[in-house]
Amino acid sequence: MRWWWLCGVALLACDDKEKVQAAEHLAKAKAQYRALVDAKVPPSSPKFDPVLQELKAVGENTPSSKDARTLEHAVLQARQRPPPPPLAHPEDDAMTEQERALSETCVQYAKALGTADGGMRAVLEAALKDCKAKGRALEEEAHPHGP
Repeated sequence: MRWWWLCGVALLACDDKEKVQAAEHLAKAKAQYRALVDAKVPPSSPKFDPVLQELKAVGENTPSSKDARTLEHAVLQARQRPPPPPLAHPEDDAMTEQERALSETCVQYAKALGTADGGMRAVLEAALKDCKAKGRALEEEAHPHGP
């Protein structure tokens, strides 16, 4: 009977060790991530590779795995090519001041979206979508399509 009890204790000890190691990997990844973001390093930089390696080291069946996958997904999403500058006009001289100002605002949103993380991405995506819609409305007003 003691033999089963010892096996149970050994299994619990291994499980606790895995949880602790996963939490350590996650903490290290978050610290590296925060330092890179604070230094304004673009996500496409190879400097983010160690962050991704630490996140992959977090076991799937640990309490830290959800946070690790969320951060990993955020880094990988940020590495994707940023959207092209919206409202690009080949003839900049043809733009009104209002169109030019709106275009610059949209460009700033697009640039910020390329480096944003987490909840900020959703805010910037909504702002960029609204900015593009205003640009289309201005363009339609200036160049109506009608008979």
